Amino acid sequence: MTDDNNVSIPQGHEALQELKESLSQQFGQTPAGPVSDMIDARLDKIDAALTALNQADMASRTGEINVAAAAMTNPLKDLNGLKKEIQTISDDTGKAAQVLAGVDQFISKVTSFFGVK
Repeated sequence: MTDDNNVSIPQGHEALQELKESLSQQFGQTPAGPVSDMIDARLDKIDAALTALNQADMASRTGEINVAAAAMTNPLKDLNGLKKEIQTISDDTGKAAQVLAGVDQFISKVTSFFGVK
């Protein structure tokens, strides 16, 4: 059974964000003075609370991030190996193109020399 008094980080974040938006609207409609100063001070505290919630949320996900990073190690190694294989094929293709150009140049010179068409 869950405790209805517990609030999750996302729920707390959403509630504080709604409060901030409401106070921001009131701040924009309130003339300068003690009330606007009080609203401004509350907005600063809400920003600090939102920052703390964001940090807590990130800290709570550190384990998940580490697991995801570990799961990506082998696929990234495989991709790196594939990249090297593709680079080798590309290098070989470049060398073959150079040989082909040399053969084409040789044929062209021999054909020209002997007048073969």
